[in-house]
Amino acid sequence: MRELRDLYLDDARVVAVAEALAGDRELVIGACHGGLIPVLIAALAGRPAAGRLPLIISHDPGALVDDLEELGVVAAHLPELERFEEDADALDRSGHNRRMAALEAYAAGALLVASPVAVEQPVPDIGEITRSSIVLHPGEEHDLHALVDRLVEAGYRVATTVEGRGELAVRGGLIDVYPWIGQHALRIEFFGDQVEAIRRFDPFTQESIARADEAILASASGGLATRGLWEQLPAGPGLVLGDLPLRGRLKRDHGRREVRFARQLEEGAVDGASLTVERL
Repeated sequence: MRELRDLYLDDARVVAVAEALAGDRELVIGACHGGLIPVLIAALAGRPAAGRLPLIISHDPGALVDDLEELGVVAAHLPELERFEEDADALDRSGHNRRMAALEAYAAGALLVASPVAVEQPVPDIGEITRSSIVLHPGEEHDLHALVDRLVEAGYRVATTVEGRGELAVRGGLIDVYPWIGQHALRIEFFGDQVEAIRRFDPFTQESIARADEAILASASGGLATRGLWEQLPAGPGLVLGDLPLRGRLKRDHGRREVRFARQLEEGAVDGASLTVERL
């Protein structure tokens, strides 16, 4: 699927969005249908001069993250809390843990994708949780047993076989771990103290699916959610998926410009169907 992403690196729609983000200006790309939007976002993230992409807002962030992962892009879904109370003890802890993990992954370089509801719910201080992320790449050297200890301290549970999120299993020179974010469990293969390979695998069949360029193993615990999300993000537009501007769907204006992918071709929008590149 990365080959598909690479075909769109110089697509006129991708170039137009990249220029709007860099220039901090509004833009709507209309007539975007089917699976085109995740491909365009993946290509945007893959451009050498793209820099850090902004927060992405979608009505179905989980599906978008899955699509981006298939296209070789590391992305994290910031979930909504099913129940939100001012009292921290009343928080949905599972949802809180997954939000923590998504923010840690974002701090480690992953794209952050959220729904309009999720972006309005408070989050912990991103700066304080950045230090707890564990990021691995093939070729790096790590002590296997020390890594397992760090994962346990970060809230992962040791199991005989990895079946659910937050579990890890050790078999010889292999660590199987199911992160709090991402579509698949990960198998980290060691040769001595070197990470030889990282593979996605199906926890039900235990069979490998594909190689991965990195593993972002965010922790399951952290500080209280007392801060706003927008105030902690870099300045610049938000990347919005939908036929309506995000600011009209929020209780409080985010104060940002919006670059938006829309299915409808509204007045003033760029006709995405007319901006194409020739492909072999």
